Amino acid sequence: MRLQNIRLQGFRRFEEPTNINISNKLVSIVGTNEAGKTSILKAIEYMSGDHEIIHSDRTQLADTETKITMTFVVELGDEPDLNVKAGSKLHVTKKEDGERTYRAEPTPERDTRARVQLGRNILKCAKNRKLMKALTDASKEFDPNVLKEHANLLCTSIAKLDQDTFDEIQSFKSNLEKIDLEKYSDYISDIPAQIDSTREFETDHDPHQIAINALSDLVPQILFFSDEHKNINVPLDLSLLSHADPKIRQKLSRPLEPPRDCRRLQLLSRRSYYEQDHKQVFTGGSRTGDPHGAGAQTGLSIALGSGGVHFSEDRLLTADTA
Repeated sequence: MRLQNIRLQGFRRFEEPTNINISNKLVSIVGTNEAGKTSILKAIEYMSGDHEIIHSDRTQLADTETKITMTFVVELGDEPDLNVKAGSKLHVTKKEDGERTYRAEPTPERDTRARVQLGRNILKCAKNRKLMKALTDASKEFDPNVLKEHANLLCTSIAKLDQDTFDEIQSFKSNLEKIDLEKYSDYISDIPAQIDSTREFETDHDPHQIAINALSDLVPQILFFSDEHKNINVPLDLSLLSHADPKIRQKLSRPLEPPRDCRRLQLLSRRSYYEQDHKQVFTGGSRTGDPHGAGAQTGLSIALGSGGVHFSEDRLLTADTA
């Protein structure tokens, strides 16, 4: 199974639904500053953990629900043991509260073998005049024609059975129990038990959920490389990058956003692009008694002079700071 598409909505700068197609084994993300490269990687990291999408990563001042969706494709040889073929897709969506939803495409067909066999046996019963007369005498509400109609549905329908069909076959079972079934063929006496097993199967059988359970086990693990992996050797022991690693698991489950410098304040911190994602721009200055601790952003004021901020060029113009 491989990742085919990432869809972002209401996430950081991606306010409107945006599809990012991944069609090759090696993908390079190229774009200008503030184009959203880091946002894409951040979205992938969110999908690797169970924590919610923090407020600062949701598109601000927008009436848009925040969602991240990753689409995986089943490749040849990866098909699980059910009605899922190569080329089928699994859509995994994470909402802002951390809830995940799954959708398989196309929806696998329902296993109808049990209901078809039951329908055929009921139609066979309907042809037994002696049995139909006994059932009619036992219950004035019994209607052989209605029974045939629902038996045909059992044989032909591939959708989930409606309640009317369940009620009719249950009524048929109750009527059978009112007569002496030993007088009839074995297949007739076996029908009550067959009705119970079919009803139980149809109630519990959800082909879509079964497919989701099987496909979710095939979703590849996403590995993250940090500075400490710059000098890795080949072959690489992937267990070193496993999410079972307590340090990585703690990082993925951390609810707070890692501190990072705002690009528009780089001239204030005098840091390069390579440092900005790992250090804070707010140091707290000489306010050692700040109750929020060193490096806290709370209560820190920055005043810009007449130069202002040039948003289109993503830099500070001549500005005085205080």
